[in-house]
This record gives sequence, structure tokens and C-alpha cells, in this order.
Amino acid sequence: DQEGLVSLQGVGLELNRESGEAYQVESRRATWDPNAREARLAGEVKLAGGRGFHLEAERLDLLEGGQAVVARSPVTFGLGQRFSGRAAGLRIDLENDVMHLRDRVRVWGTDAPGESPLGLEADDLDYERESRGLRATGNVVLSSGADRLRAERIDVTLLPDESAPRSALATGQVRGSFDPGADEDLRNVAAANEDDW
Repeated sequence: DQEGLVSLQGVGLELNRESGEAYQVESRRATWDPNAREARLAGEVKLAGGRGFHLEAERLDLLEGGQAVVARSPVTFGLGQRFSGRAAGLRIDLENDVMHLRDRVRVWGTDAPGESPLGLEADDLDYERESRGLRATGNVVLSSGADRLRAERIDVTLLPDESAPRSALATGQVRGSFDPGADEDLRNVAAANEDDW
């Protein structure tokens, strides 16, 4: 158009990071501003990246020369076949590989044979992929099967393959409930550590 904006239909593009990792983006339509190097994608937007990360939204904005991805409306996302989730909005800093999810975020793990399903709910969640560090804040609930841990903040470190939590640290009004029907060995460990709570 006269302002130099480019309108596109049936969009497919690839964002490359300096590390060599690439993100693929698809949408029904987009508006590209070549001067600002920013784009607005709309209509069944899909983003996929390394290690099985993927998300879907009705609109995504590529800002800061393509280094930031912003969604101001609800998104669904996943990490491989193992974890899925949803949030009211997000911001991804592609340069530093940091994702910020906001407004009552929910993440859940898929059922695997012999494992309790995992779940996490929080007002806000930040995930730094390089350190595998996840910080959940505001009315946080971490669940495993029928067990519940509630706190104002829970910091989780994932295993190197991001398949499961390695450790979790809860702070601020921490309380929890333990399923009495859990495995006998787990009940014995909990009973032995009652004084540590």
C-alpha cells in the first residue's frame, strides 16, 4: 500500500536464530512492515520450533525485527507429545529463548503408562529453555496424580530432555495434600520427612 505495508495471504515463513535453530510460522494472512521488520499474522496461526515446541493462536505479532513473538489473545501450546497447555497471552524472546505466559496459565502432561499425570496452573509463567528453568508465580498449583502443592511461587527445573521435572522449589504460603492411596514407599518417605515441612 502507500505506506509500504505488504499484505500477504497463505503465509509460510521461517525465522532463523543465530544458534542455527529455526522456527516455522504459518497463517492465513499477514501484514509485513519492511521498514520496521515487523509482521502481524492472523487466522489459524501456527508456530513450530526445535525440540518439538509448537503453538497455535488466532493472531501473533512478530516484533523487534523478528526477535519477539507476541500474542495478546489466547494460545494453546505444547512441547513434543509430552506436555500441552494454554494461556491468555504470551511473549517469546527468540534471541534469549525465553517464553512468558500470562493470565492463568495451565500446563498438563500426557498420561504415560505407570506415571501420574502432571499439571501446573499459575497466574504467570516464565520458561528459560537454555537453563530448563520454569518460574510459576501467583496462586500456583503443581499436581501429580491426586497430590497437590500450592504456593505463591514454584520454581521447576526440567530434565535435560525436558520430558519431566527434575526438582521443584515452592515459596510463599506453601501448602500441600498427599494422596493416602499413593505407593507405600512414597508414604514411608513422606512420613519420615514430616518434620521437614
